[in-house]
Amino acid sequence: MKTITNIADRIQLAVLTVMTSVRSFADDKRGEITTDTLGGFIIGIVIVAALVTAVNVALPGFFNTMMTSITTKLNTLLSTALSGSGT
Repeated sequence: MKTITNIADRIQLAVLTVMTSVRSFADDKRGEITTDTLGGFIIGIVIVAALVTAVNVALPGFFNTMMTSITTKLNTLLSTALSGSGT
């Protein structure tokens, strides 16, 4: 009788160990934050691309004018800094 009780206890312990392992595996959410963060970045990139496309359609020369203006100002700042004159 003692042997049967011992076997039953071992089976019960094995079942509890397996159940604990399965529950632990199911509750593991370590990758969830990474997935949410990457999803947020992707959604942000899609929104920015849609806004850029909308502005480009509404104002066709906007980005070219802006880039030309930025280039001119940066070249002016760089030449001023390299020449040693400034305010």
